[in-house]
Amino acid sequence: MQLVKPVVTATIAVVLCSLTFISVDARFTPSHRMHKRATTATATNFTLVNSYSGDTFFDGWTFFSNADPTHGMVQYTTQAQAQSAGLIGIQDGRAMMKVAADADTDGNRQSVRISTVDTHTHGLFVLDATHIPVGCGVWPAFWTLSADPGSSGWPVGGEIDIVEGVNDYSANLVSIHTSSGCSLSSSSASTLGYSGELMLGSSGTSCDSLTTNNQGCSIMSTTSGDYGVQYNADGGGVHAMLWDADEGISIWFFPRASIPSDVSSGTPDPTGWPTPTGRWPATSCTMSSFFWNHVAIFTNTLCGDWAGASSVWSTAMNGQTQSCAAKTGVASCADYMHGNSTDLSEAYWLINSVKIYQTERLA
Repeated sequence: MQLVKPVVTATIAVVLCSLTFISVDARFTPSHRMHKRATTATATNFTLVNSYSGDTFFDGWTFFSNADPTHGMVQYTTQAQAQSAGLIGIQDGRAMMKVAADADTDGNRQSVRISTVDTHTHGLFVLDATHIPVGCGVWPAFWTLSADPGSSGWPVGGEIDIVEGVNDYSANLVSIHTSSGCSLSSSSASTLGYSGELMLGSSGTSCDSLTTNNQGCSIMSTTSGDYGVQYNADGGGVHAMLWDADEGISIWFFPRASIPSDVSSGTPDPTGWPTPTGRWPATSCTMSSFFWNHVAIFTNTLCGDWAGASSVWSTAMNGQTQSCAAKTGVASCADYMHGNSTDLSEAYWLINSVKIYQTERLA
């Protein structure tokens, strides 16, 4: 992920998972690009096309082992390295991914970044997680990215951030990133039909990452506990992202105690769900022009362009009672990672499942 300068408002830091695309599989070529329109999603025409859970969760994912494009203090590993170091595993039927406790001589720690082998154009992406990585300096994300940006590179083909945050924040950030031409027609949440808060208000309606300092269109949840310490204490929940050619993109979070019965039964029907956290209608962002051939990705980095920014480290925001600088007594994220008091005991994912549904199979 080639990221971003943090943008700090009076109360909230806005940064994104944006990146220069690094090929996840040599098979992804421009000939795979799909622009076929799908019908509007309903409960009767969704089909489960990919499911990752239990002992076979890691089947169908590739492990990224290059340097972190967001300049985090991690070294991503191969699957064999991750297994050998105990960074991945299955615990009580849940997939676990964590950061190594010990750093190398450069202060970096081994971590895990995976992406699906299969690509998808349109669909309903459903993550059921019981634990998200949290802690000072920690920056996890679950997101989708085009595997076929062509010669122009990111953000062509689009990016959709479903789960993202840093440190011990208590609210989730959802975003989309596109090339020029995609926007929100209004800065009003009630007009567009979402419950979150648009970052930067009327200045945040352009989703063109190259002209918005890599920000795109970002919406911060106003629901405490859909990210962070409280999320983990509550046993997590379900994150769902609907990407529909006619309707656009919407993202929801359902706490563990309030997961819709249609999700639990494997027959999801977004038409009966409450107002989403974030929504980007197709009326001002033609889906087929800006999004295609996405892989789903988990990342878990440390410091980097967002969590490592001095303004983010030194300012309490997004539900924090004190900044990480005050909490740790250390002046910077990098210094904290180099020190002897680094606490990464909560920097791990626990995942029940990832399920991807489509109305018709589009790569």
